[in-house]
Amino acid sequence: MGLNIQYVPNLATAIDPVADFLQTSIEGADLFQREYVIVPTAGVKAWLMPELARRFGARPGFSDGVVANIEVGYVGMLNRFIAPDRVMSDDPWSIDRMTARLLTIFSANPEHVYYQDLIERCGGPLRAARRMADRFDRYAVRRPGMIVAWENGSPILTAESSTEVLDNEYVMRALSPEQMPQFELWRELRVAIDQPSWPMVTAQLLDSIANGTKIEG
Repeated sequence: MGLNIQYVPNLATAIDPVADFLQTSIEGADLFQREYVIVPTAGVKAWLMPELARRFGARPGFSDGVVANIEVGYVGMLNRFIAPDRVMSDDPWSIDRMTARLLTIFSANPEHVYYQDLIERCGGPLRAARRMADRFDRYAVRRPGMIVAWENGSPILTAESSTEVLDNEYVMRALSPEQMPQFELWRELRVAIDQPSWPMVTAQLLDSIANGTKIEG
């Protein structure tokens, strides 16, 4: 299975390369062979699928096509191909699973000021849980170093860019008091899920490759 990476300036220009790649892959392939597309967020996935459906099997002049046997996932899905023995069949860090866990956390802490404010601002606990699950999913994709640090108990803003130089050494910037509730919520979520996050799994895999060692599943 090959890996094709496309860089595009915006979503509008993403659909044609994806459609062309899938069309080329499908032609002459096994009818039941599944294709995979990896996107950064749930919002991009929700936009992409109808756009693909408008191109595949649509009648001339109509947008009534169908998308089948194409799985759209997130960056963590790469681990399925890098180290399949490490991948759980039911991903506990999927947005849906995180949403369910966050709902449980909210209901178990009804007096928590941050949770109350978050629920009120979002218009209900389900919307609040979904918003935070989507946000944590984006963090895992865009700031994996920060999530690895959070998993290790270090409340930093990010491990990639938010640094400052002190005595000629790079020092990670700590979260502000306003940002700390997100870190604490993520830590509660990590305890509830009780499985390493995908950035941590990926970091361990990369370390094992660099060191020439094998991680046991």
